[in-house]
Amino acid sequence: MALLSESDRQTVRNHLAGIHHPVTLLFFTQTIGGPESAVLARQVLDEVVSLSDRVSLEEVNSILDKERAEQYGITHIPAVAILRDGKYTRMRFFGAPAATRAGS
Repeated sequence: MALLSESDRQTVRNHLAGIHHPVTLLFFTQTIGGPESAVLARQVLDEVVSLSDRVSLEEVNSILDKERAEQYGITHIPAVAILRDGKYTRMRFFGAPAATRAGS
């Protein structure tokens, strides 16, 4: 079941069309004992990545790869660090990329 509505998918697709360089979303999580929000975050990221050939997703286990988590300043999961052409953009997001709607 898709989490993004068709309208949201089209809006995201339109924004991603402006990307001219490869972008990698580093998704920091952990396999065992991770928060439920990590599952939701992964689902949303999978949907976003499916909307552009220029965007890819790489999952990083923050426990097994502590050095990499430290490299990007990841202190909580789920988290996403954004790379452009393989270089860190200094943009990162913590938590699930979703919001609740009023009345839902």
